[in-house]
Amino acid sequence: MMLSNNRALTDMINSEWSQKMYSNNRALTDMLKSELLQSFRMAPVSTPSQIRTPMDQSPKVYDNAAADSFLNFNNEVYHVSSIPENVTEEADDDVEMIKLRRSERLVKPAKATLSPFVVYKNLRRKQKNISNNEDQLIEKIKNWAPSSGVRQLTLTAGGYVGPDFWGSLLGTEGNGWLSDEHIFAWMLHMYNSRDPSARWSILPPYFQMHLQTLDQKFACYFNGKVEPFPRITSVDEVYVPLFIPSIHWFLGVFNLVNGTLTIYDSLMGMRDLDKGRTEVVCHINFVFDHWLRLHGYYDNKPLPFKFPFQTEYANDVPQQSGPLGDCGVWVCIFLDRLINKKPLNDGEKTSITATRMRRHMLTLFYNSLIPKELVNELEEDDLEFIQ
Repeated sequence: MMLSNNRALTDMINSEWSQKMYSNNRALTDMLKSELLQSFRMAPVSTPSQIRTPMDQSPKVYDNAAADSFLNFNNEVYHVSSIPENVTEEADDDVEMIKLRRSERLVKPAKATLSPFVVYKNLRRKQKNISNNEDQLIEKIKNWAPSSGVRQLTLTAGGYVGPDFWGSLLGTEGNGWLSDEHIFAWMLHMYNSRDPSARWSILPPYFQMHLQTLDQKFACYFNGKVEPFPRITSVDEVYVPLFIPSIHWFLGVFNLVNGTLTIYDSLMGMRDLDKGRTEVVCHINFVFDHWLRLHGYYDNKPLPFKFPFQTEYANDVPQQSGPLGDCGVWVCIFLDRLINKKPLNDGEKTSITATRMRRHMLTLFYNSLIPKELVNELEEDDLEFIQ
């Protein structure tokens, strides 16, 4: 009798225990599923940054002789590696996932909380495909540029460019000398293919002028809160395009690990530039170190023994040889080769390399034009923010 009662009691306890375990497991499963679905939600990132306003564009007379040299050229364009963007989404028949995707369309981050770099990077996905035939496209740009008017590019974060922008790349304006808009656009192109774990940063080409007065902080380039600039504390190398005003571009690379500033100059042998180059290098060396200290870069690090950074001039740097002012073009080439670990100097004919790069930049920038109808479709509050 006792054995029968014990067995009945045991069966009852086991039954109740199994029901509670099943109920707890079901609740835990539902909770984890809910957490997993929530993990797909997008969070607004970054803070706004100021955008430059358009400049008055005066009509120019174009010399098409230099532009003609771009046609019927070796079509092996200067190639820059990039990481393709994943803009597709796998199909999922889960009812909860379908509801989640629908809700995401209703609670997307406000544009006012986004960096303009993000706004225009997203807008780029809506642009129409342009012909991939390079010779035909360059001929089209050559004919279109003089009357192009003031336009916006995704690769200038919505900044305005005029006919001079295209004329400089074609070699019909200013002896082909690139402006800070060209360098800025190439900088954003490099950032678009940057791996999130990469330990480098590029500062904008006007950073040198920003720090003319030491009371300017420009925290957006340091703290990583504005895309595409990473936190300086998370990188080892900082690339800074430098220029002797209205004369010459060259590249400075700060190595934060060994405390050096390395200069890459495509006209290193031109003695007339020595004085101006030395003044720019001394200025950026001092103000960059001051900028780091201003933002507490050395707070948790031992102070460097060398002050400021030890300056070095890179050897075996390709020297420009074409008829155009290719110094800005070579700054862009140096950025690509150094960041992507390509050979700095492969013994090429530098005039041909520079021409290929100009062709590549022309098609790249032209393909980033924002069609006027897309600009008109932007919401009114977006225009107030980004213009």
